[in-house]
Amino acid sequence: MVHLDRLLNPVPTLSTERLRLRDIQLTDAEALFAVFGDAEAMTYYGEDVPHTSHQQTHAMIQSIKDYQVKQQAIRWAITLHDNDIAIGTIGFYKFDQAAAVCELGYDLNRNYWRQGIMSEVLGRVLQFAFDDVGLNRIEAGTDGDNQRSQGLLRKMGFVYEGTFRQKLFYKERYWDEHWFAMLKSDFDG
Repeated sequence: MVHLDRLLNPVPTLSTERLRLRDIQLTDAEALFAVFGDAEAMTYYGEDVPHTSHQQTHAMIQSIKDYQVKQQAIRWAITLHDNDIAIGTIGFYKFDQAAAVCELGYDLNRNYWRQGIMSEVLGRVLQFAFDDVGLNRIEAGTDGDNQRSQGLLRKMGFVYEGTFRQKLFYKERYWDEHWFAMLKSDFDG
C-alpha cells in the first residue's frame, strides 16, 4: 500500500552523512537561482530556463508548493548539514497510487557537481520511497545527450528501458528521451 501521507503531510526531513533534505521554501529562491539561472546546469531542463531573475525562481518554488498541497508532487531542498542554504533539489511527481509508481527529478548547483552529492541524496530518497512510502517503481526520463544523469541512474541501479525518439522539442531542436526505472525489488539500499 502506498502512503503518500508519509511523503507529503508534512514533507519529511531526511538526512545523510553530509546532507539534509528539507521542505523547499520560498526563501530558497535566491540560493536556487544559482542552479536555475545557470545555463550549463539547465542545458537539459527544458523551456523557461535558465531563469533571468529571482522572481522566476520564486514563482517556480510557489508552483512546487502548490503541487505539494494538492499531493501531486514533492520537492526537497538539498542542503549541507552545516549550512541551510539550498544547493539543489530532488523530488517525485506524477504519482500513480494504484500502480505505486512516480517519476523522479533532480538538479544541483554546478559548484557541487562530481562530489558524490546526488548519489548520496538519491540513495536516501529511494530508501525512503520504497521502505516508508511503499512505492514499487520509480521512473526517470533524461534527454538523450545527458550522459551525466544517465550515468547517475545506472550507478544507482536504475535499468534503461528504452528511448522515445525526438519526443521533446525545446531550444530549437528535437531531443530523444531515454527512460530508466527502478523497482523496489531492484533496490538493495
